[in-house]
Amino acid sequence: MALGMSVQKLLASTDSRELAEWEAYERLEPFGEQRADWRIAQVACILANVNRKKGAPAFKVDDFMLKTGAAPKTQQVSATDLAQQLKGITRAMGGRIK
Repeated sequence: MALGMSVQKLLASTDSRELAEWEAYERLEPFGEQRADWRIAQVACILANVNRKKGAPAFKVDDFMLKTGAAPKTQQVSATDLAQQLKGITRAMGGRIK
């Protein structure tokens, strides 16, 4: 697909089988923004881990992945808890809290 191709032109030149094949391929080998998000999360994870305090638990790539959509109610965090988590991350990365 050429850049700038409209959806109408894409659908006129591509059958449903080919679209399904591209969808299956994307599930196996993500590309586009999802892949870009994973790459930057990997870099952020490496930076955080090389700068964490001795003995602090290692960060995981998933810790830095963008979360999209509404969070389930069971994962909602109060402002106080969020502030504590952010302070913990800051300390783990060698920062100081005033």
